[in-house]
Amino acid sequence: PPPTLPSDLQPKEAAPDEKKEDDSRLHELFFVTGEFGPSYANMRTFSVENLGITNADGGGFMAGIGAGLRITVLSLGVKVRWHKLSPFNLVQANGELLFKIPVSSVDIIIGAHGGYSGVGSLNDLFSSPAANSATTADQLTKNVSVKGWNAGLDLGFDYFVNNYFSLGLGLSLIHI
Repeated sequence: PPPTLPSDLQPKEAAPDEKKEDDSRLHELFFVTGEFGPSYANMRTFSVENLGITNADGGGFMAGIGAGLRITVLSLGVKVRWHKLSPFNLVQANGELLFKIPVSSVDIIIGAHGGYSGVGSLNDLFSSPAANSATTADQLTKNVSVKGWNAGLDLGFDYFVNNYFSLGLGLSLIHI
């Protein structure tokens, strides 16, 4: 009979019930996100009544939904957010570029976003200025709206409960 190696030197075969490290979340292609949490905005606006700059700030909550593509550590997506704040509603439609760095069951997120923001409802965000035209000063005051481009930075993390579901915490800084 051929000589055999001692048992401690023989190659070990993985038992069928042993789990191998699963990196399938690194190969995800499409993702959908939902988000909610606290929100705060501090905006300077021009007052027609006072002919001067006034500060409008307040806190409240934010809800959003997004979707995108992820290839390894790079994610490209779109997101719509609604901020229900004490003095006004803020609506955002953004594109985002994120780097998601996997560390065990956690992804560290570093990214940037940009898009369009407006005070009011989602319909107000995309309405034309002609639709809001006014003829009197009183009507003009009621129809003044804040709309414009925005850009910001994102920082956060996602904890993967399993390969298909994660919970995260993030911070977005936005400049309008």
